[in-house]
Amino acid sequence: MQARESVEHRDQDFRNRDVVLSGKFSGCTFSNCRVVFRGDAFDLVACNFDEDTQWVFEEGATRTFNLLSMLYQLGGQSGQARVEEIFESVRRGVLPPGLAP
Repeated sequence: MQARESVEHRDQDFRNRDVVLSGKFSGCTFSNCRVVFRGDAFDLVACNFDEDTQWVFEEGATRTFNLLSMLYQLGGQSGQARVEEIFESVRRGVLPPGLAP
């Protein structure tokens, strides 16, 4: 797998376009965008997203959703409990136990 170059975006106004989350976004505004997450490392600092911005998951991010779905559907009570634990961590804004930063 080829590494993608890390880019820093500072105080940019993204409008009516696709934006792939990769690198650092600081103080950016997203208006009517498709924000695409593929599983790359990224950082969002003090960014704003309007109601018309859509969130799209592709590549590695889609595979993560597929894994969580299979774990919940096929993993019995322990699989369902793990998925619920992960989502509870998301609600609290903390990294779930067992996941590397």
